[in-house]
Amino acid sequence: MYIQPNSTIEVMRGVPLTTSNTDTFFFATEGMQDAYFSGKVAYTFTAQSYQRVDRQTCRLERNAEDLYNCNYMRFKNNAFGNKWFYAFIIGVEYVNNSVSEVTYQLDPLQTWALDYQLGKCFVEREHSASDQIGEHLLPEPVDPGEPYCQAMTSAGFNEMSIVLVVAFDEQHGEIREGVYTGCAMYVEPATAAGITAIDGYINQAMQQPSGADSIVAIYMAPTAFATQQNTPTTLPVTLTRPQTIAGFEPNNKKLLTYPYTFLTVDTLNDSHVYRYEYFGGEVPVFECTGTVMSNPSVVIAPVDYELNQYTNYTQQIVMGGYPQCSFNIDTYKQWLAANGVYNKLSVISSAGAMVAGAASGNILGMGAGVVGITSAVSHDRVESQRANTSRGSVSTNVNVANRTKDVYFKVMGVKPEKARALDDFFSRYGYTCERVKVPNRAARKRWTYTKTKDCVVKGNVPADDLAKIAAYFDRGITFWMPGYTPGDYVMDDNGPGVG
Repeated sequence: MYIQPNSTIEVMRGVPLTTSNTDTFFFATEGMQDAYFSGKVAYTFTAQSYQRVDRQTCRLERNAEDLYNCNYMRFKNNAFGNKWFYAFIIGVEYVNNSVSEVTYQLDPLQTWALDYQLGKCFVEREHSASDQIGEHLLPEPVDPGEPYCQAMTSAGFNEMSIVLVVAFDEQHGEIREGVYTGCAMYVEPATAAGITAIDGYINQAMQQPSGADSIVAIYMAPTAFATQQNTPTTLPVTLTRPQTIAGFEPNNKKLLTYPYTFLTVDTLNDSHVYRYEYFGGEVPVFECTGTVMSNPSVVIAPVDYELNQYTNYTQQIVMGGYPQCSFNIDTYKQWLAANGVYNKLSVISSAGAMVAGAASGNILGMGAGVVGITSAVSHDRVESQRANTSRGSVSTNVNVANRTKDVYFKVMGVKPEKARALDDFFSRYGYTCERVKVPNRAARKRWTYTKTKDCVVKGNVPADDLAKIAAYFDRGITFWMPGYTPGDYVMDDNGPGVG
């Protein structure tokens, strides 16, 4: 049966697709697909003979010079249906002055774009429809490089006070800062007035029979917590969450999470890493609880971190190591306070021996009394002439001396040049997914990358083309929305797509 030639062939220019099929267009409807490619048509040939898909050649009544700058085509056999077949032009050969032979390769992605369906499969990586900070935390196959400190703030706990702990001869027990103590505690600022006050407390302690032994300790402690309350003092520290990396604002918000952006809390003798995305609130908050009893320390614990609305003490960091101080005493007064009663009794006893010896005519007894008095007085004189001595330890804590002992909050992250490189990588290849799901094709408003493993493709499509489409997904493919040029990654692609 003879069928009159009735096929249509459209030859196009400027279609930004290649036979590598690493990029293609996503069309939600057949009308959108037709409208896009109609705008690329350079020449239309009607009443052509039947076009066989597997032959991959056709002859067109056109000079070869006119077709050399054409790279894409489509055809349909109107006598048998209305289906467009899309193909890449891979060669143009001169036949004669008015006829050229075109060699083409079928584009299965566009030919069957609205005929195949994706099933659930393992998606290795892709662009997602949303990109909230902390939403995507799976590790990436990229090296973030050496951490870089972008900014640093301190808690302001560097002002010091002097703490004097005294054990009086009479017990005066109480609960201070949540802990029982039987000692008195005096706290004064590390100023001239505070030093004078502490000296006065030391002199008072020296008047006790126990003298210097009543001074249990003298040390430095942070003024912010030296309140002498019944419970420890707790102060909040509220930080801001960075939105840039050293001034660079990334398109991909994963760069604002660990290990590309994170928080390090440093007390100069200890440090701890915290992830901004693990804080439940909009801003990171820490509770700093300090005690100045015995061994001063400050506990810094994150609030609403991994545990909703609770202070997470399991992730705390401790600041301690405050210096013990030295103090000067009068050695004679110290000795007198400790030995004065015994010494006086010895003098009285020796004097009594002298009187008794004289009355009885016992010269030896009288002599012993004289020796006793002389010995006691001589010992007293030697002690009074000894130089003053120093008690306690002399601290060389330079950080306290320089008022730099504090809690430091450091915004850490990748270096700016590394951040730009990683941002480009994520813009091109999306994030690690590692889930069994239907692959995304239009998650973003401009382009969406998807890479699968053992992709599942089904539909009323020849088996060979289904296998090719599945292979494109397994290798990795980017779907572009109409109106945008494949490979143009300089634009911001934030925002959801059409499905």
